[in-house]
Amino acid sequence: MAGFIQIFGTSIMKATLLDTKTKHYRFTAPQWMKRFEAQFPVQVSNYAKFGSTIEKGSRILQPRMPQLPSHSHALLEFGGNDCDFNWQTIAEAPDQEHTPHTPLSRFTALYRQMIQSLRAHHISPILLTLPPIDADRYFAWFTQKGGLDQNRILRWLGDVQMIYRYQELYSETVIKLAYQTNCPLVDVRSAFLDKRNYRDLLCEDGIHPNENGYRLVYDALLCDYQTNTQYRMA
Repeated sequence: MAGFIQIFGTSIMKATLLDTKTKHYRFTAPQWMKRFEAQFPVQVSNYAKFGSTIEKGSRILQPRMPQLPSHSHALLEFGGNDCDFNWQTIAEAPDQEHTPHTPLSRFTALYRQMIQSLRAHHISPILLTLPPIDADRYFAWFTQKGGLDQNRILRWLGDVQMIYRYQELYSETVIKLAYQTNCPLVDVRSAFLDKRNYRDLLCEDGIHPNENGYRLVYDALLCDYQTNTQYRMA
């Protein structure tokens, strides 16, 4: 009998690639989903959305909850957009206080609620850590694309690597949530950091994996599915 995996998350789970020529994004998730379904008796439904935060993800999940197959699994990947900032607002007012799109306390509370809601509907959540980013590349990308004053943003930011540290903080929070709620965790981040230069696995924007990077994400999911019997016992 086939199992069911539902995916909720960001553009990472849509396997979003940046085209180096056109500078446009394209989604490659279907090819990876087909490969996974070809290897295992499982049906995968992908509800991930570009730019999704944990709050937007909750709004996508809630109306679909009653229709999701009972005793299936939900693959959850959030945090990468939650930890980001409105850089234009910062550039306009670098001496004011600014918060991430989703402050950490709210991110944690909403993620915990999502886990509880899924379990109440007999759906088992599986959490993913965040692939690491290249802060320098991302900083150059969004300031150039938005025509933003780098010096004014740095006046607020302090140093570019603060972007990396914010993103790392949210990924660490996902690990804590998985531990506290006894959820299976796919540690995608460690798979990247284990490489000699993980930056070679990222697109020009510094935040999306490239094709080799997504192969690493797929392999991490594949390995975890093969070794973790919880996925097949729900």
